[in-house]
Amino acid sequence: MDEGSGDERRLFEHFIVAGLADGADELTKVSHECGNKAPEQVAPIIDITVIFPSLGETVPKGYECIETTPSGHPADLNHGSFRTNSAFLCYRRGYNKPALVDIGILDESKHEKVKYDSTIIQHTHFGHSANVNNSSAGLFFTTRRSSENAPPHQLVITHICVILTSKGEVPPHTYFKIDKNLNKGMVGSGVYVCYKKAQSSSKRISYKPAILDCYPKVEDITNSIAQNVSMFCLPMGAVIESWAKGCSEPEKMFSTCVLTDEMGNKFYGASLTFYEKYTNELTETQLEKLELSSMIPEEESVEGQNSVSTEAKYYSSKAICIVSRYPFFEAFRKFLFFVNGMSRSGSYKLPIERYISHLMLEVPFPSPLRPRVLVQLNNELVPFESHDDSQVPLSGATFVESLRYLGVESILYAMLLALLEQKILVHSLRPWLLTSVSETLCAMMFPFHWQCPYIPQCPLDLAGVLHAPLPFIAGVHSRYFDLYEDPPEDVTCFDLDTQTISNSYVRKTVKLNMLPKKPLKKLRQALEKLLIELQNNEQKLRGDSDYKKKLDLNIREEFLRFMCHLMINYNDYLKPITTSPKTVNATDMSVLFDLDGFLKSRDKNSYDFYKRLSETQCFIRFVEERSFISDKNVYNVFFDDCAERVKQQDVQVPLLDYDSYLSNHTIVVPPPEVFTEYRDFYTYHGFPSQFNELLFETDTIKEKKKDSVTQTLVKETSTGAETQPFAFCRCKQESRITTTDLTALLEQSEIFWPRSLLFFAYSLWFLQLPALVSVSRNKFKMLLLAVRILSRMEKCGLHFFDQLSYRTLIRLCGEYKYPALAVDVLQKMRRIGIPLNAITYGTYHWAVMQGEWPSEAQMKAHEAWRRLRLRLEGAVRFNYFGRNSIYAFKRHMAQQDDTSSVASGHSRNELNVGSAVSGSLSNQSLSSAINFSESDKTTNSSVFNENVEPAKMPDEDPLGAGNGALKRDASEGAISEMLSPTRQQFIKEHSVSPFSKELDDLDRKMSQERKKSFKLGGSWLKGLTTSPMINRLMKSSGSDATEKPKSHSMGGHGKLESSNGAMTMSPSLHSLVSQFKKQAIKGYDGVVQHSSVMLKKSGLNSLMSDSKHHKNHYKDVLSAMSSSEENLDAIDLDNRDLLYQLERGTSGDILSLDFWMKDALPEVVTSSNQLCSNSNKDPLDVVLSSASKCPSCENIIYDEELMYGWNLGSVNMNSTCPFCSTSFSPSLKVVVEKRPLEKLAASWYMPFIFNFVGREGKEDTEDEELANGLTLSVPFLSPIVLRKELEALLMSDSQVFSRPSLRVSHPVIFWNQLYYCRRLDLPSHIYAWISPQVHIRCIYDIPDLHLPQLAPIYFSRDEPAGWLRMLRLVGGGN
Repeated sequence: MDEGSGDERRLFEHFIVAGLADGADELTKVSHECGNKAPEQVAPIIDITVIFPSLGETVPKGYECIETTPSGHPADLNHGSFRTNSAFLCYRRGYNKPALVDIGILDESKHEKVKYDSTIIQHTHFGHSANVNNSSAGLFFTTRRSSENAPPHQLVITHICVILTSKGEVPPHTYFKIDKNLNKGMVGSGVYVCYKKAQSSSKRISYKPAILDCYPKVEDITNSIAQNVSMFCLPMGAVIESWAKGCSEPEKMFSTCVLTDEMGNKFYGASLTFYEKYTNELTETQLEKLELSSMIPEEESVEGQNSVSTEAKYYSSKAICIVSRYPFFEAFRKFLFFVNGMSRSGSYKLPIERYISHLMLEVPFPSPLRPRVLVQLNNELVPFESHDDSQVPLSGATFVESLRYLGVESILYAMLLALLEQKILVHSLRPWLLTSVSETLCAMMFPFHWQCPYIPQCPLDLAGVLHAPLPFIAGVHSRYFDLYEDPPEDVTCFDLDTQTISNSYVRKTVKLNMLPKKPLKKLRQALEKLLIELQNNEQKLRGDSDYKKKLDLNIREEFLRFMCHLMINYNDYLKPITTSPKTVNATDMSVLFDLDGFLKSRDKNSYDFYKRLSETQCFIRFVEERSFISDKNVYNVFFDDCAERVKQQDVQVPLLDYDSYLSNHTIVVPPPEVFTEYRDFYTYHGFPSQFNELLFETDTIKEKKKDSVTQTLVKETSTGAETQPFAFCRCKQESRITTTDLTALLEQSEIFWPRSLLFFAYSLWFLQLPALVSVSRNKFKMLLLAVRILSRMEKCGLHFFDQLSYRTLIRLCGEYKYPALAVDVLQKMRRIGIPLNAITYGTYHWAVMQGEWPSEAQMKAHEAWRRLRLRLEGAVRFNYFGRNSIYAFKRHMAQQDDTSSVASGHSRNELNVGSAVSGSLSNQSLSSAINFSESDKTTNSSVFNENVEPAKMPDEDPLGAGNGALKRDASEGAISEMLSPTRQQFIKEHSVSPFSKELDDLDRKMSQERKKSFKLGGSWLKGLTTSPMINRLMKSSGSDATEKPKSHSMGGHGKLESSNGAMTMSPSLHSLVSQFKKQAIKGYDGVVQHSSVMLKKSGLNSLMSDSKHHKNHYKDVLSAMSSSEENLDAIDLDNRDLLYQLERGTSGDILSLDFWMKDALPEVVTSSNQLCSNSNKDPLDVVLSSASKCPSCENIIYDEELMYGWNLGSVNMNSTCPFCSTSFSPSLKVVVEKRPLEKLAASWYMPFIFNFVGREGKEDTEDEELANGLTLSVPFLSPIVLRKELEALLMSDSQVFSRPSLRVSHPVIFWNQLYYCRRLDLPSHIYAWISPQVHIRCIYDIPDLHLPQLAPIYFSRDEPAGWLRMLRLVGGGN
């Protein structure tokens, strides 16, 4: 495998040599239930002629006359015609000349021309014209003969018959009908000639085939999948044959098969059968059986003309086979022909063994990162293409070949039989067709999968399986019908050579008109067009592989479209499990699927078909796979999407993505190298029956891989939940659906772009959620946090382009045994109208099967709490609108304007109750929480101050249950009396929080902050007007002196000293400050009218609109330092502090960020009370800024302008400059430096400090590079690009968010992820990876991007010249 791939799959499992072993047993006919036919040595037909008995002609010597049809009617070629001579067809068998390989009819009335190698039979043996037409134009038979040195096993004509279609006769099974009516008159019967082909016979002795050698060696071959490979490679046995000396060798025969192990796993076999000279000495018995002259009668042997040589040469059969888990049939075919060619001629520097070990151990398996691998074999490149992202299940199906050899009607009928699970037998004289056609029959059923016995290439010795009393799909060589009696009447046989179907009694009850008429009609018309295209482009199909692949996909797509019509809206009748699955039959189909409703919704004319379909194993299995975790979930997601598109689109849209089947990224693997020189050249005289183990150099290859590649553990393919590959990542089909939906949404209006980015920014947090929960001390608390984050997303009116956020939470609910919480998440999805796709639905049912469910009494108690919460929420809302109807209406309309861009099709919860875990059924659920959106809290604070006690920060009960009466000095018994058992359980689970003793202070500070936020409005402008700079200016203008405030500390560190510094200010500047103050009181909604027109039209402030709804959370901790003008006068400002900070604080939740961050720590923490302990260590100040300079116009492009310039591409990191339209790659600047606590307290914006103290282990110490300061710049990725990169990383290493090394190994991903988490105020464990104490903030601008003389005013506050320039600008230049 290649370095770092983490993919240890190999191209094949075994390389096998099968053939004739010493002392092998001779094969004898096995008596099956059907019985054997009498053995007959049938010579091929070498001549045909026509006789006219009415003209006195008789059957020539050596010829046989066809006197009757199969039904006993006269075989007169002019049957039923008036005034015409009777004509009969005669034939002759023999070995004294080359056999006939084809019979045709030349119609001179159509000016047809005979083929160059054909012969026209113009006269009878008696000299009359051989015209068999009963009208004026000539109608003559033509024949084609094999060459004199033709190889054995050539298909030659062995039987001829005449049928009368007007009498209801059809061609006998395995006979080919010449589709030309010999009766050209106005009256008479329809007369047709049919013939049958078979392999030319030769003297042979058949032995039981054996495995001669296998790589890698299998100790116990009897318990391996390889034990029966020889039987499938050599279905007629390992033979010794005698050939005429002048004949050429037969062509090598490539064939495929499918093997199934005891676990039901499929293995695909690709074999090459060839003949080699038999070099051992033959016994007398063998020579007697192989005597070639015994085949030719004495009367024929005397004829000298075109006689066949009786001198014999002896050959034996051998096969080489590759057994793989993947059907790389075409690539395996080229490789087998290559190594077989090495064994026949020439000298080579590398042995055959080295090529085999190279292909197995050194060639990397094709994957999504390298979808096309080309293996160089001398002058030929063998391609291996990835199927990991295939939209449909991987198989060896070839729809082009199946349509060509079956025809439209036969392939439709075969599909119907497969859907109803009937007995299907496919046979042909070309073994390589059997597997491809059988695989196609299974692929046509998608999304159903064949559940019954499946033997696409059945050895004749196992033909007794055709009498099994259960459905099957089997393929056999057409010689079966020569050796054994016909199969039972309930078996429908499809002859690929003649495109005919046997007359089984099933055809009387199962007819095509059972299917829905309109979809069937469309399918038939589409297939007829594709068949015509196929027949008209035979030459192109042979030379253009891409064209053949595209045509194959077109045929497959038509069957897929038909199945979508067949199963449309089926998922509406799936019934999820929402209660405890206590009963044994909780997973029965009747529980999981509303079958009666499904049948009633179908076409009444097709009721019988749907009824029989619903009783099949494939339908029942499909419902089970759709309802639970299985390896088919990804394909069901694709099918559901196709059904939805077929239902919604009037115009036919393509369903299969042809581009996904074309490999763009290709790597070339050079030929192998020899590590040890055993000899200079290798020459072979036949393919080796035994390999030389040393030449494989297996040990050397493995040692080399260990030295150069870091081995990683790879998940084996499994249907279990523990190895579900897409539990925490999107599958390729979900990514396609996301792209399609987002493109369609943006085509409606660009106003949806900002909220689309916001959705992807939030979804990044859910990618790290599994790691966050795994390292958290309180798992359930983190799950509740995820529920609240989902509620935030819903309140923002985001369009959910995928279900990964919900699925991740549901999966974690199952892993940590909270099934009832998974039901709550399901209800949330239903409330906003998100249907569960196959992966999410299977994950949900897996989750509800885990853990224990609450009792019935507990469920009733939780339901009562839910009803109480809703009633209280409604009462508060009505009270608010009643007292402040006019004011409330205006503010409510302003909020609606802000969220008017939400056209996602999901209903919004106008009461904003989604942030609580509503409807919880378990004792783990957090209910009865009254949680309002931040917009309500900020803009309507006066109403809540008058009527409702402000929401409190977590006390003993974070939800405030009984907070009015429950005091901290109350006894434990009194507390128990006040709270319900459910609330007590909640308090018990959250009692591990080390911050409970500080909750009173936080309550008081939050209440004060809420009052101040109403006075000045909630926005960044408020932060500017209450900043130290503006207050100093106001102080200097003569404002009233205020009382000096008390000193405050931050986290117990560093007293803040007072500062009496004042400024003189001109009247113009005083007017400016007053104007700022007025605008700040109006709030952000009043100022936004002056914003950029471009931002208004594009809605780019949507990413920050989430911030607008929320307050600055760090002011909960340090609000006293900036809560009043008096306090601000006392601050010792840090002149280096940056002004405009993008991150705007909390989520608007009554439980703030620090409440959740207490438990977002690894379990190696030594002591809980150390987490917020005082530390004399200065924290690291981490500043993140996305402001970038355009390389073309050198303008500074800020946050929202960069977001507006991003596009939909998942790999494009560029943004577009709004000024010059130049595409450039923006950068994310990161500045890390140590900063004293006093300086942080004097910050213009005082952010939250993540105080992680007491961590153990190697990661406990700070990184020296970061501790000494760090300035770096990484590409600034859009959340769409970042998510794509993260998902690719997680697919290769699912534990990447559990290791702090991510910061070093993938710095671009780490810093971008940190930026979005901090920007959206989301708790995360990755903050601690920077330092035990860290101060993180996202800022709007940085000074380094500006020239000193052109720096903005807010960067000039620490320079006298800067203040002078600002005063001149404000004062009009005086």
